[in-house]
Amino acid sequence: MNLTQVLMDVLFPIFLIFGIGVILGRTKSPDPRSIAHLSIFVLLPSLVFATFIDKDVLSSLAVIGAFVVGFTSILYVVSLVTCRLLNLERAARSAFLLSVLFTNSGNYGVPLCTFAFGEEGTVSALAYMMYGSVIMYTFAVYIASRGTSNFKGSLLNVFKIPLIYAVVLASLISYFHVEVPSFLGKSVGLLGSAAIPVCMVLLGIQLSHTHMNRDFKSLVLANIMRLGLSPLIGIALTSLMGIDGVLRSILLIECSMPTAINSVLIAIEFDAEPGFVSSAVLTSTIASIGSLAALLLYVT
Repeated sequence: MNLTQVLMDVLFPIFLIFGIGVILGRTKSPDPRSIAHLSIFVLLPSLVFATFIDKDVLSSLAVIGAFVVGFTSILYVVSLVTCRLLNLERAARSAFLLSVLFTNSGNYGVPLCTFAFGEEGTVSALAYMMYGSVIMYTFAVYIASRGTSNFKGSLLNVFKIPLIYAVVLASLISYFHVEVPSFLGKSVGLLGSAAIPVCMVLLGIQLSHTHMNRDFKSLVLANIMRLGLSPLIGIALTSLMGIDGVLRSILLIECSMPTAINSVLIAIEFDAEPGFVSSAVLTSTIASIGSLAALLLYVT
């Protein structure tokens, strides 16, 4: 891929759909929570099931899971040290960690990997998104609550993530070679085909409601760590783990995505400076045009 192909064939189509979501959010003000529920509980599980059912994904799931845990652990330690150097208070520290550690691997990462690498990109990106969801609804909740929530209780959130059930069910059906009725396969496939465009429009709607925070020093540093440091850690970790080929490219892209929009929802719920996290989502998403273009040129 050259720069023109990266921009015209991958990034610009994605941001065009984001823009449609922004316009829709500004003019019609649809409820993003209802669309999010449709996406999380119906469309994305359908896409995961339809994609994984004919694939042998168990070995790659283990590798992706190990990478996600290792990457998040390394970045968490670096982020904690940075928070101490910046002398951030507890709420600000939680907001900074939410902005740096958790990526938009679903609404943005899945379509990007699909456009860049085709069906293989979709499968691995969905697996990454599943692990990201697990960490988001456990570790992110614990961070946002500044240690006041019960971590054991946070772990129970894992069982509320439909993607996990879709992966397990599809893997079992694939492993035991169970034939899915055609009417069921067609229905699930049709629902799954709507997942990616709906998620992209949803991100645009959510971005239309974000506002800038004035803590520019911490915000710039959070963006540098999210978009600049993350791929460097990813490159080192994939080399250490011996991961190569398309899977390496997908892992590097997914770990280098901008700040997760769900970080804002968690920050709002636990009053962890949601204005800062919203600003991180907006600025990192815009800045990712340049950072991801460079990364795509590197991996392809």
